[in-house]
This record gives sequence, C-alpha cells and structure tokens, in this order.
Amino acid sequence: MKKTLALLLTLTVILALAACGADKSALPAAPGGETPAVRSAERVGNYKLIRISRDGETKDFEAMGIVEEMAKTSGLSFNADGTGVFLSGGKESPITWDDAQFTLDDGAIMRYSYEDGVITIYGAESELSYRHD
Repeated sequence: MKKTLALLLTLTVILALAACGADKSALPAAPGGETPAVRSAERVGNYKLIRISRDGETKDFEAMGIVEEMAKTSGLSFNADGTGVFLSGGKESPITWDDAQFTLDDGAIMRYSYEDGVITIYGAESELSYRHD
C-alpha cells in the first residue's frame, strides 16, 4: 500500500511540475538572442528519483527502500551534447539542458539546482530530488 501511494504521489507531483514550467520568454537572453548554455561534465549521466517534498511533507524513497522501484517510472538523464530524457509516470520526454534548467519537448522549463550528485527540481509547491547513478 505504501509503495502504491508513493507512486501515485510521485506521478501527481511530476505532472504538476511539468504543467507549471516557466515560459521561455522570461529567461534573460544573451547577445544575439540565444540563452547561454553552460553544461558541466559532472552532471552528465543518469539520475534516480530519491525524494519528493510537497506542502511541508517529504517522501524519502531511499529511506523507504524503493528507489529502484521508482526508477522504473521516474528518472532523468543528461547527455554530454545537452540533450537528455525526463522519465515521468513511465513516459519518456526528450529534453535539452544546461547548468540551471532543462527544457521539455513541449517548451516547459524546469529550473533545478545541483549539489553533491543530487539534482533538485523546483516547482511552485514541490521539489523533486534525483541522485546520480
């Protein structure tokens, strides 16, 4: 039952984050109209969902021992060429990324931070954390 509830919560939060992506026009433009793209090599790789925080509550999938199970439906992959994949609810979406955000194929922009091999995506009311494999 816990695993089912955790999976449903995960899917709900991920879909809410995708729906709340920022507009590209709100980003500062570099000279020539392009948004600067800085990509750190340390961020290249695959990430597994380890934690969701929403409304003051945190679901820690590492502590619950279900990270591998969650990885079947939720994950993140950054390639060296600036492309990647966002896995949400079992559906893969192509992305492009830099050191501050990634952009889904529908144009939604997801801002994130990176610290000690963990990417944390910030939504309006929630945070998703992914650990580097």
